[in-house]
Amino acid sequence: MALLSTLPLKVSSSPTLFARATINSTDGQINAVGQCRGDTNHTSCNSCITRALQDVQAVCVLSKQAIIYYDLCTLEISNEKIQLNIHHGLESIAVQLDKSYVKNQQQVFDKTVGSLITAVINKVTNLSTRFATGKELLIVDNYKYTVCSLAQCSSELTRSLCQFCLHDLSFTPGFGGSVGARKAAIWCSYRYQLYHFFTGYPMLNLYTDHSTLKIGGQRGYPNIYISYIFR
Repeated sequence: MALLSTLPLKVSSSPTLFARATINSTDGQINAVGQCRGDTNHTSCNSCITRALQDVQAVCVLSKQAIIYYDLCTLEISNEKIQLNIHHGLESIAVQLDKSYVKNQQQVFDKTVGSLITAVINKVTNLSTRFATGKELLIVDNYKYTVCSLAQCSSELTRSLCQFCLHDLSFTPGFGGSVGARKAAIWCSYRYQLYHFFTGYPMLNLYTDHSTLKIGGQRGYPNIYISYIFR
């Protein structure tokens, strides 16, 4: 596949780790879009796009369109021009869900995950790289959770389109206390885990204290919880 000699280098050499490529073959024109995760280096990005192209050639040889989502990169190939269409991208969502779940204070945990993802999404839309990371420490009862998250948009998306894509993606059904998950569309994606899975320090550091209080000999929740953001 001629794309192997062009697309991996174009994507990994791009400041935003995003690129397009088009080639002409005996079967007609082939169009491709590649995106690497914002914290990958040149070598890892190049390897991921190369592997994705090889897998497409091996598994989807008879298909006219293919989309591959890997942890470090995303690839789409089509015999038609790949339009910047947010609605089309959200029709092809990949969901990766961890099979382990938090056993205590699941509703509070889910709310914390949602607030962290929202904060990271807001950060992404204000950065030209369209990539952001965050971490939130949650204290509830005698439990402590450290949630890490990242979000990314294609560099072709404007601020408003990036925000629309990620918010629409995050409004799809939730994760019900899962300790980690990833949702990815062609033009945007986000992920969270209970461990530090991305490279470098988080761009956002949040702290939420939702500890129980003793009131009249009984344990009850306060009416507010405290959240801090450190940039």
